Amino acid sequence: MSYIVELDRNVWIADIQGDPGRTLREEDAQHFRTLAKAEKALREARNYRTFKAAEIIEQRCLIINCL
Repeated sequence: MSYIVELDRNVWIADIQGDPGRTLREEDAQHFRTLAKAEKALREARNYRTFKAAEIIEQRCLIINCL
């Protein structure tokens, strides 16, 4: 199981350079191993913008994409 962070509709935290790094492709979203790490990433993103509609979404792993 992992977590991804949707900052705005169809905008996800990604493991790329930015403030925070973002992608428009859910499949490119950064996966966090724990809810605590996802919450921390969202807190850090909110240092730059409010992202009022942000959500942390639990992802079920498939064998090919488990962390």
